[in-house]
Parts: sequence; structure tokens; C-alpha cells
Amino acid sequence: MMETTKVDGKLRKAQSAHFVNIILVVTLFLAFNFLGITGAYADQRAFQSIDTQKIQNSLVIGQFVDYYEDPSAQKTPEEIELLAPNVWRASKVDIPSFGFVDSRYWIRFTLAPRADPSSWFLEIAHPLHDVLTLYESTPQGMRKVASIGDRMPFKQRMIKTTNIVFDISTESDREKTFWLSSKSESSMAFPLTIWNKDEFHSELVKEYAIKGFYYGMIAVMGLYNLMLFFASRQAEYLKYVLYIWSSTCFQMALSGIAFHFLWPESTWMANEGVALLAGVLGFFIVWFTQSFLNTQDYAPKLHKALDGVKVLGFSLAIFTFVGPHKIAIQMGNYLSLLTASLMLFVCIRSIYLKIPQARFFVLAFLAFFCGVVLVVFKISGLLPTNFFTAYGFQVGSALEVVLLSIAVGDNSNSTSASKPKDPGSPQRNRQPQPIFANSESGP
Repeated sequence: MMETTKVDGKLRKAQSAHFVNIILVVTLFLAFNFLGITGAYADQRAFQSIDTQKIQNSLVIGQFVDYYEDPSAQKTPEEIELLAPNVWRASKVDIPSFGFVDSRYWIRFTLAPRADPSSWFLEIAHPLHDVLTLYESTPQGMRKVASIGDRMPFKQRMIKTTNIVFDISTESDREKTFWLSSKSESSMAFPLTIWNKDEFHSELVKEYAIKGFYYGMIAVMGLYNLMLFFASRQAEYLKYVLYIWSSTCFQMALSGIAFHFLWPESTWMANEGVALLAGVLGFFIVWFTQSFLNTQDYAPKLHKALDGVKVLGFSLAIFTFVGPHKIAIQMGNYLSLLTASLMLFVCIRSIYLKIPQARFFVLAFLAFFCGVVLVVFKISGLLPTNFFTAYGFQVGSALEVVLLSIAVGDNSNSTSASKPKDPGSPQRNRQPQPIFANSESGP
């Protein structure tokens, strides 16, 4: 009997180790993409122009552009126009990304002439650029078209969308070259797409409808659980509401929706909001997790580690008001990665300790994690663009919110049912015990 128990224990440990290895591999992959370490995989291929006559609806032009890094960030547009061809590097990926850098980056692409000149939208689906400036070639030389970014009031944008969008056009008798210039304290990425204008507006309506439904559902779920808190006075409902609302605000800040709809005139919030809300989210997600899984009783050491993340989250939120933006945004990225990794470990640990309410928590977090994986794999080119990869983050997050709401209600009902009706009952002073007497108390 004892030998069977040992074999079962070894098998369970081996399965747990295998699961941990899979999680670590996926987490490292997400980390490299999340921190922008992929780069642009450059070479010096011949510069090629883009034939807009072959574009039906849209075209991702990441592999049709060249880029130049200006470490001094001092070169003028005139100097850039006169650069020798061999100093430009060709992008070999759909989304050129350079992480956090001090340099100014220049992106160059050319539209081929066409008999019937036409205009298009150039979308940069990375709204966190401080100031992104577009230049175009003219017979007289390089001309500035416009500047857009989160350090400029939203009302100054030509096209009122969450992403950065410029109006570009072709010529009938000559090629037309465009240059994008950016120096940003946030991550440097260029998801570039040329859009047919009618198709762009059609997709924009669809995107806003889906995101409106998603954010509306989050708001309703939050209000519903807030009312349950006022009715029952159980703190777990309030902690859950604070978590999902801080998560939603962080998503809105990261995607540019908050700058569009919540604070269009506040360039400070457009810049600092991502780091500020990353700290707030880190605090509330850990606070909710500790309460929901009762980590103080089941895993005291893990509970202390989670306390450390709460301190980091609170410190980051304060730091955004007094510290440099560049440091704050990088701290926000690292804190988000640390929190996500720790939540994965919490899932594994809660299953190992057989915490009763862990099943809902793990299902909810895995739904969210799968949504993140779909989006990252799509950005990396490992999966095609479709509804699930384009909106995987929202789908996974929505499932997480629904599952956690069910879990919080189930856990609160169980807690209420387990309370003794007689105020004088000796069970009232009984300390909570782990499910299995022989389970270890720490991680």
C-alpha cells in the first residue's frame, strides 16, 4: 500500500513538472514578444515599391518597408532624404518591432504610380507612440504631412480612431515615397497596414461594435456583482469588481480606447495611464486571488510572495506621479509579466493543494491565457488572422469574467452555508483547516 502511494506521488509530481515545463516555454515565448525583443530581422534587399492596384481591401506592408536607426535622434528630414541607400535596412517581418530604445527610428516605403491616382489610409496599430510624424516626397523635396501621438490632444487627429491613421495618396506620373519618424519612451513597434477607405470604415464599425459589446458586458457584470456586495456585505464581491474594472481600464488604456473616449484631452493620462493602471491591476488581481483562494491558510509562503507583488503594484502606481515615464512604462511591462507568470504558478499550486474553489479560478485564468496566446501567435505570424485570433483577448477575457463571477457566487454561497446559525456554537471560533490533513502548508 505504501509503495503504491509513493508511485502515485511520483507520478503526480512528474505530471506537475511536465505541466510546469509547458507553461514556462509558453511564458518565455510570450515574454519575448511582449517585451518587443523580436526585432525586424533585417537584410539589404533591393528597395521595392508597393503597387496599390493589387490591393483589394488592405495590405500589411511590414515586409515592404525599410528602416533607419538614428542613435543621436538629431538628424533632420533633409539629412534623412539624402542618406545613402545602403544605410537603410529592409524589414523581413510583418510587424517591425524594436522594443524600448532611445534612438529615433525612420520607416520608409514607396507607392508605385498608377494611371488613376487614389487615396488610402495608412494605419499604425500601435497607439502608444509619443509623436509619430509622416513625411511625403514632392518635386520640391520632403514635406511634412502630419504628426500624431499620445503626447498630442486627441482632437488634433485627422481621422478620429484609437490607432494612428494617416491619409496617403498615389501619383499618376511618379513614385511617391513616405517616411515615418518616431522617438518614443514607450515600446517602438510599427504594425503598418494600407487600407481601402471604404473597407477601413466598414472594419472600424465592426470592431467598435464587438468592443462595445465586450466593454458593456464587463460593465454590467461589474455592476451586478457590486449590487451583490451591497446586498450581502461580502468583501469578495467588491474585490472581484475592483479587479475586473481595473483590468478593463488597463486594456482600454493599452489599446488607445481610453484616450479616445475617456480622457481625450489629457495627454498625461494617455502617457502615464498604461503604467499607472498596470500597477493598480497588479494590486487588485493579487488581492482578489488571495481572498478567493484563501492562500493565507492553504499556502502561507505563496501568500507572502503575492503580498510582495501587491507592494510592487502599489509602488508603481505612486511612481507614475513622480518618476520618469520611460522607467514607469518599462516597470509596468515587467510587473505585468511577473504577475501573469505568478498567476500561472498559483493555478498549478492550487490544483496541487486541491483547494476546492480552484477549479473555477484555473478555468477562468486559462481561458484568459489562451486568448492572449492566440493574439500573440497571430502577431508573430504563427496563426492566420480570423475572428478568434483578432479578438482572442476579448473572448478569453470575457470567459474569464463570467467564470470568475460564477466562482465568486459559488464560493460565497458555500461560505454562507457553512456558517453556524447558532451564534454560541463552538464552531464559530474554529480555525479554517486544509482539505487534506497531510497537505503541505507552503508552496
